[in-house]
Amino acid sequence: MIPAAAALLLLFNFNAEACRMMALFAPDGADAVGPQLILGALSTSPRSLKDQSRKGEKKRYSDIYTLEDLDKAYETYGNPDGWGVVFYAGDQTPHEARSAGPAYADKFYDETVDKLSRGKAEIVLAHVRLASDRSTVSEANTHPFVHGNWSFMHNGSIDLRDCVPINNKLAGFKEKYGLAPKGPVDSEQAFYYFLGKLEEKKQALKALTDEEIIRTFAETVKDLKTGARRSTRAFIAANPMYPGKILSSPVMNFIATNGELILVYKNGHELYLGRVKTKDGAKPYYLIASDILQPLKDRHIEWFEIPQNYILTIKKSTQELNLMPLED
Repeated sequence: MIPAAAALLLLFNFNAEACRMMALFAPDGADAVGPQLILGALSTSPRSLKDQSRKGEKKRYSDIYTLEDLDKAYETYGNPDGWGVVFYAGDQTPHEARSAGPAYADKFYDETVDKLSRGKAEIVLAHVRLASDRSTVSEANTHPFVHGNWSFMHNGSIDLRDCVPINNKLAGFKEKYGLAPKGPVDSEQAFYYFLGKLEEKKQALKALTDEEIIRTFAETVKDLKTGARRSTRAFIAANPMYPGKILSSPVMNFIATNGELILVYKNGHELYLGRVKTKDGAKPYYLIASDILQPLKDRHIEWFEIPQNYILTIKKSTQELNLMPLED
């Protein structure tokens, strides 16, 4: 056994397992590349969400010698535990499709993408899931979650068990506003915590501006960052070389929208902003994705990595895009 390996594992910040997600902003007035962009990003291009849902092979644990190898051991390069698509077409009404099956083997996924690529969606959220707990694999627990005109998805891990302040607030939101998660997953609890804080602000202010919504989103993220506990999980292998536990901090890549305002927070895993160059001065398309995608053969996409601990916002009505550190 390598000396001090167990101690190293206790310090290791486990970030390898992750869902994959993509958001598309294609405003009215953008050029006709939209259907091709949707089809490629969701289904046909290399590293499309459909491609990323395919289940890969884990590295043999007995081959692990370094922390880098440990990270690779937990990567599956697959997200087979359900998929969801939510889109907005011209107003703030979310339309959704979802399944607990793997997107790569689901005819309903193909039908949904084909129908979406032939429509007039202006905002699309799509997600393929890698469940941290196999017992939670179900259609109800697939992302994006939807309530009212809001939809929300998460890439990462957040442990809200025993988080007394947050759980007390969630209980209060259920009692006061009837806002309660439908399932047990922490991602949906984070969504309803945000919804509850929005309703709390609305009760106080009577109406919410976009700026107030953004401020509430930032407050939600701060509360979750400080309130979520750092959890441990056992490292188990067929021939365990490294006994011990892995320490996991909150990893929170969030994308939320109400059909007018897109809110993005990046903390932990990769998250990128892609700007699709349009022709003849047409309005641009934007992609927010956990992987750099190339869904268009005849159109250049400029990709930028969203900085850690930053919030990105896009307003549909004005095309305004802002990037700001969380602390601001």
